[in-house]
Amino acid sequence: MNGDFDGTAPSLITTCQAIDCYILPNLASQLRIFPSALQVEMAFKNMLRRVVASDTPINVNDSASTTFDEYPLKSPLPQPTIQGKETTFGTNPVIKTFYAGKSNGSSVNWVETPPKQLKQKVSKAYDRVAIKVYKVADPEQPTIAGRTPLKIEKIEVQSPVLVTSLKDIVEHEGIFLEAHETATFTSPFKPLFFSYDNIIAAYSEASAGSVLKEHLHLLTQLMAELFGNMLIQLRHLRDSKLISFKLAWAYFPRDSIIYRGAEDCERLFRVVDTEYQQIPPALSVSCCHIVFTGATFQWTITNLEIPEFEGNLPISSLPNYPLSFHANASLLKSKLIARGKKVLDYQGLNYCEYAGTGNFVGAKTERHNVSLSFRDILRHVY
Repeated sequence: MNGDFDGTAPSLITTCQAIDCYILPNLASQLRIFPSALQVEMAFKNMLRRVVASDTPINVNDSASTTFDEYPLKSPLPQPTIQGKETTFGTNPVIKTFYAGKSNGSSVNWVETPPKQLKQKVSKAYDRVAIKVYKVADPEQPTIAGRTPLKIEKIEVQSPVLVTSLKDIVEHEGIFLEAHETATFTSPFKPLFFSYDNIIAAYSEASAGSVLKEHLHLLTQLMAELFGNMLIQLRHLRDSKLISFKLAWAYFPRDSIIYRGAEDCERLFRVVDTEYQQIPPALSVSCCHIVFTGATFQWTITNLEIPEFEGNLPISSLPNYPLSFHANASLLKSKLIARGKKVLDYQGLNYCEYAGTGNFVGAKTERHNVSLSFRDILRHVY
């Protein structure tokens, strides 16, 4: 294995000796600059290329020297795939993180400096609390001396014991909680409002001194802050049979009956949910009602709207309002039930049915009471 090579590939042993004597020492010096695995690989390939292309004899041992002719690498260095970029584009094995800074208009201003974060000790302390409350400035309240009153915008229930207790209570409101997850409620807190009595009952039934009792006590105090003044205002409005647009959602709990009077007929709907919409400004009431599809009767979802209005209005003046505020609610229900039964009676196959008086024409005309159904006709035919 001594001597010079004439352009043919060096043998495996000679190549390994060259790596031990020349490449590795030089590579070791470059490791101080390129500590990553990718840079080590690139430095190794560059070093090997210089060895293979060198015309200078390399001393492998004391008794022999070998000269390597040019011997190209099987795997060339990767080239950039994006035009206009340097050869080093994307080669550093580094993750660079940018953070959203103060935006200029609609574009995001990305910066290298991260925003200030809570200390780990403080963050853990926040995670231990049973309930988190988030407050924002109340735009409906006046700002005096640069200070605006605050209102509760969001509540996060972190207590697993409390979430488990609320799970079955708010399920009726279409809210399905998982005991191992945080329960989040946002303004106007409809699930908590319509479940107020059940939550108070759960607090009364909880064992004294238990964790559940303590956490339910916190929640009831918070609900008193949320709904205390509101409940008083609602009671006065309902006693006067009035309604305000801001509190209109509180008149339509889930599964309550809503009345809609139209020119052609009167109809009743069952409430599913309510939501304020911006365009056009209105309270959208999602309801379900029974319709005939031509083949069967089934429940169908529809949306009824209550347009935005100022101040207070009589409840019965709205195009859609709770049946409980109808002047003759019991009479209306009886009339609609009778109408529904009549619709059911008209179902099925009917032909030439008659009930009343009939004239039999013979030697003399005779009048008879007649009751003829389609089933009687089929019986005589078949």
